[in-house]
Amino acid sequence: MAEQVSSSEFLQGEISKSIEKLKGKVESSKKKAVWANALSITLGAVITLTLGVDVSDEYIHLQKNLALAFGALLTVISSWNALFDYKKLWIRQKNTLLSLYQVQNELGYMKSKNDESQLDDVFNKYQCVWDKDSREWISIFKVQRLLVIMRRKMKWEKFCEYCQSASTKNCDSSDTSA
Repeated sequence: MAEQVSSSEFLQGEISKSIEKLKGKVESSKKKAVWANALSITLGAVITLTLGVDVSDEYIHLQKNLALAFGALLTVISSWNALFDYKKLWIRQKNTLLSLYQVQNELGYMKSKNDESQLDDVFNKYQCVWDKDSREWISIFKVQRLLVIMRRKMKWEKFCEYCQSASTKNCDSSDTSA
C-alpha cells in the first residue's frame, strides 16, 4: 500500500529534485560558456601570431593556410556560441537555481515553526519560479527568431536595392547607347 505524503513533504521533494537537476545544468552551461570564450580568445591570438610571424617564402603558403583554418574554426566556434549563448543560459539557470533555494529556505523555515498555513503561498512561489524561467526562455527564443527574420529581411532588401540599381544602370546605359 502506498504511503501518504504530506503536502509540505511533497513540495520539499519537488524543490529538492528541481535543485539537483538544475545544479548539473548550471555547471554544464558554465563550462560551455567558459570553453567557448577561451577557445575564441585563443584562436584569435593564434591567428594573429600565425600571420605576424615572419617566415621564409617556401613556408608562406603554409602560414596562410594555417591562418585560414584557424579563422574558419574561430568562425564555427563563435557562431555556435552565438546560437546557443551559453553565458546567457548559464545566468538564467543560475537565477532560477537561486530562486529555488529561496523557496526551499522559506519552506524549511515554515516547517520549523510547525506552521503550514502559508504552504499554498510557498507552492505558488515555486510555480512562479518555473513560470519566470519559462517566460525568459521563450523571450530569448523570440528575440533570436526575430533577429533571424530581420537579417533575412535586410539581405532581401539589399538584394532588391542591388537589383533596382542594376536595372537602373542597365536602363541608363541602354538609353545612352541608343
